[in-house]
Amino acid sequence: HEPTETNLASQALKLRDSGATAVVMYTSDGFAIPLLQEMAKINYKPQILASSVLATSTMFRAGPTSQWNGAIIANFIPFPSALLVDGKGDPKADAVVAEILKYAPNQDVVKADLPRVLAGYAFAQPLIEGLKRAGPELTREKFVKAMESLKNWQGSLFNGISFSPTDRQGNNSVLLVKAAFAPRPGFSSVGGWVSFNSER
Repeated sequence: HEPTETNLASQALKLRDSGATAVVMYTSDGFAIPLLQEMAKINYKPQILASSVLATSTMFRAGPTSQWNGAIIANFIPFPSALLVDGKGDPKADAVVAEILKYAPNQDVVKADLPRVLAGYAFAQPLIEGLKRAGPELTREKFVKAMESLKNWQGSLFNGISFSPTDRQGNNSVLLVKAAFAPRPGFSSVGGWVSFNSER
């Protein structure tokens, strides 16, 4: 779709007419929700697969009759209890949420967009560790060397962070979750971490 489009009915029809039994969504919730609603209107029920951008509570606005119910999302950080249908989240993620809420001027804003808030926090964690390891006399070279010293570092929400002179990926793991509307809107784990080695 084009970023200016507001009516996604034609995309839903094209997808249905293609015969696709699965649709991978790489878009924002502002486009994904209306597309899912259009799919529901024409009774098109493919398996939805999505990137972490759609791992947010706003996606449940698509409604329980949409294909968001059962969508599988690849996320790169674990979810806190507030986002899981069974309320049994990752303890590390729960601790981070509690810490953020202590300082958040508007807790409702944080709670409404927890996955993105946690993603921002997770991205900062290895950066801060690299700065600490680089020491007070910071140079580019010292910082790069400090980041390259991170080997399966477990001090963040990511499932181990590693850097090397030939690998700048950092995170090489995703966690698959499934969207559900019962017993409450949220996510459930599809399995454990899926990891790959990005070294070439």
